[in-house]
Amino acid sequence: MLDFSEAKLEEVILHLIGSKGQDEELVLSNSVIDTSNELLRTLLQDYFLSHFKPGEFYSFTHDSDVKLNEVYSYVSSFFMEQKNLVVISQEIAKHLFYVSSHPNIKNGELYVASIRNCVVDGEQVDAIGIFKSEIKENFLKVRSADTTITVEAEQGTSINRLDKGCIIFNTEHEDGFKLMVVDSTNKNNDAVYWKDAFLRIAPRSDSYYQTKNYLHLCKDFVKEVFSPKNEVEKTDQLLLLNRTEEFFTKADNFDEKVFEQVVLEQPEIVEAFNDYKHAYAELNQVVFEPSFEISTEATKKAKSFFKSIIKLDKRFHIYVHGGSDFIEKGSDPDKGMHFYKLYFENEE
Repeated sequence: MLDFSEAKLEEVILHLIGSKGQDEELVLSNSVIDTSNELLRTLLQDYFLSHFKPGEFYSFTHDSDVKLNEVYSYVSSFFMEQKNLVVISQEIAKHLFYVSSHPNIKNGELYVASIRNCVVDGEQVDAIGIFKSEIKENFLKVRSADTTITVEAEQGTSINRLDKGCIIFNTEHEDGFKLMVVDSTNKNNDAVYWKDAFLRIAPRSDSYYQTKNYLHLCKDFVKEVFSPKNEVEKTDQLLLLNRTEEFFTKADNFDEKVFEQVVLEQPEIVEAFNDYKHAYAELNQVVFEPSFEISTEATKKAKSFFKSIIKLDKRFHIYVHGGSDFIEKGSDPDKGMHFYKLYFENEE
């Protein structure tokens, strides 16, 4: 659960992060932004917080000791030692500038903010937010003086879009904190520096993580193994996806043995699935638990996996929601074409 309804934006510091790969400079601020204007404070808080939705949580990591993670260290000194946020933000900005060496990394504004009264999984905690704006948008500024009206073209940041962001909640300090991330400008993996080089974080092995990865596993198993290339009928594929979706939608908890009985059903499918799961876990460095609480948020986000549609040329779509006994596939040698035969009781 994530609730910002009572959250309050405290201090905000702004630094300018040039692209190191483009020989640009880092410009550090020595003071907080004046947010006494209520509209400015409201817009900044909405810009910072509205783009974070219930979903995956992360924690800081390090190969040897999480205390050696730079951002973890800076945030810890603020939460635990109550060090000045301006100084902490400058260290964070220097670290970001240092790792921004790839020429594809854009320059931008870096905001570091302290936020109070966030609610995470029922716990009220304070937080530090780190937000980077990279994409500028064009807009028109209209001015009027007496009977003269002028229009000027300007560039600025849209509060409807957050390019990169991270909120670190002051909880579970010894385990690398609990945090959430936004990275909307990294769709093509041009620069993975935000999560990997700058923050150095990893997903937490919680219910969201387990649910999301198990659903991805099921989707890829149906696509790569339980598929027509292995002489599996399309209808059987869709029915397995239907059973998977129904299981994760209706059950509160996942149990590996129950899943095998209810969804996979046949011993040979169970064996093939477990072989694929083992290879998938090694390839993707995922640890699958035999039981876990099912995350409603992760299940909802995976709905797009379960499109139970058979597309026939460009003429027909058949939506299959269950009942393998009521659909048959065949071929007509005279026409040289395939067909599906459907059985039903009532036409709506």
